[in-house]
Amino acid sequence: MAAVLYPGGPQEMGRSVMYLRAPTRSSLLVDVGCGNGEFLFRMMTLGWQVMGMDTDPSAVLQAQRKGVAARVGDLASCKLPDAYADAITMSHVIEHVSDPFSLLRECLRVLKPGGTLSLVTPNAASLAARIFGASWFALDVPRHLMLFRIATLRSTATAAGFAVETLTSSVTGARSVWTQSLRLRRRHYLGPMGRSTLASFAGGLPFQLLERILVASGRELGEELILQARRPGPTDELEGPVN
Repeated sequence: MAAVLYPGGPQEMGRSVMYLRAPTRSSLLVDVGCGNGEFLFRMMTLGWQVMGMDTDPSAVLQAQRKGVAARVGDLASCKLPDAYADAITMSHVIEHVSDPFSLLRECLRVLKPGGTLSLVTPNAASLAARIFGASWFALDVPRHLMLFRIATLRSTATAAGFAVETLTSSVTGARSVWTQSLRLRRRHYLGPMGRSTLASFAGGLPFQLLERILVASGRELGEELILQARRPGPTDELEGPVN
């Protein structure tokens, strides 16, 4: 009931564990772009074995201070063994790389057969993207190199060899996206993150609720895309992606 009443709904609440179920055994989770390790520390408390990587040495140091096994680098440079991980997570990572297909292929190699990839990335077809256009906060030029819609993310993941199990949009973060996009439209630059006007902040909640209604009606207008895909096992009969 609490998840239903929460403005972002169950999906925003599930975001804290990247939509993964608690492990039934000692399972290894690899987080690509682990930042300061907060997410992996939380997953450790839920029973996961964890390791992370990030290209920011200071963030990796913070993660290590939390007791998280973390390395400096990206998935390719860390050269993990084949069939190593039970799950791989990526939160707002794939849009920063110049070759998303190669990144997904590397995820496939590192995952065990039957292993899960769970990632989130901005939705280029979101409601805020349509409203704000060039002022849409998630454009994040020049750091975001490639943004996806459902069709393009599905085709990329499928071409990389994954069996897509869930691919949908979520209203997670919609309040913040509204607030920051409005500031960009008014000022043409973002400025200090802590100086949103009360009016722009207050507009974020009704925007998220509207977006949630539209998403619930079947329109894929949420601010984030959620992809959950599986590395097929040797006995899988691939019948194509399932939404």
